[in-house]
Amino acid sequence: MDDDEESHTRHLNLIKAELAKSTPDMDRAKELMCRTFSRRRTWLLEEQPPIQEVLAKYPLLKRLTIVSSELDYVIAEENCREKFIDNWQLYQPAIIAYSNAHKNKPAALKDALRDIDGDAEAVSLTALRCAGYLLTTKTRKKEEKGKPSQENEAADDIPFLMKEIMRGEKVEDVCTDVNPMIIRVIDADEDVDPQYAIAIEKQTILTCCHLQSAIFALFAVHYVFDIEYHPKAKDFYLLVEEKMFGIKGGGVTPRTVNYVNVVTSMETYLDQN
Repeated sequence: MDDDEESHTRHLNLIKAELAKSTPDMDRAKELMCRTFSRRRTWLLEEQPPIQEVLAKYPLLKRLTIVSSELDYVIAEENCREKFIDNWQLYQPAIIAYSNAHKNKPAALKDALRDIDGDAEAVSLTALRCAGYLLTTKTRKKEEKGKPSQENEAADDIPFLMKEIMRGEKVEDVCTDVNPMIIRVIDADEDVDPQYAIAIEKQTILTCCHLQSAIFALFAVHYVFDIEYHPKAKDFYLLVEEKMFGIKGGGVTPRTVNYVNVVTSMETYLDQN
């Protein structure tokens, strides 16, 4: 770890030199990011610089592999990304089963379940849609009162978690939320697989090949860049904290009655299966 500003600056210059190569040595770059972690973390927590300033100083944080390593350092865990994916796959069927068991499903929940019999990516998307419906404070109360919602303008958006755009559209033109969001980029040709990215402050900061990695990255950037959760999505992020990573966040992110009820029901399903 860097103990002084001179060492830190030298290591930052070595990172820039590595990235300037036609084929950067990413193991070396990751090692240098580890060496600069302590001072970077102190700077982030104490000065709370804008995201674009952080990325200008540490451009490697635009790469998912580096963000994953950074999260390992922040929460003092190894292999966070793999741990998340294993646990997300464990909870996916529980999220979907709990949603599917609802009697008199509202239209939004029926829509969330429309791809329940699809491929692995479709199942992940179904689980995220259902979790978004169950664990975010959004249109549910308005629906129950028969009032129209203004928060879910597009059928495939997940309020506070994911925005779907067409290939060629600019994130800053269609994304209205400055909080971290998954951007799902779809093509007019249905045979072309969607691509995923994470946007913060209406700017794409990193890309992902698969939805599960994008969900992981959405959680990770909050810790890595010290960003507060969207107040209407805290239950969702608490699920990730507690059940995907074993982080006991009750003192920081209090459990709501809704969260306890939903998660208890999910875990009953897991115990029975």
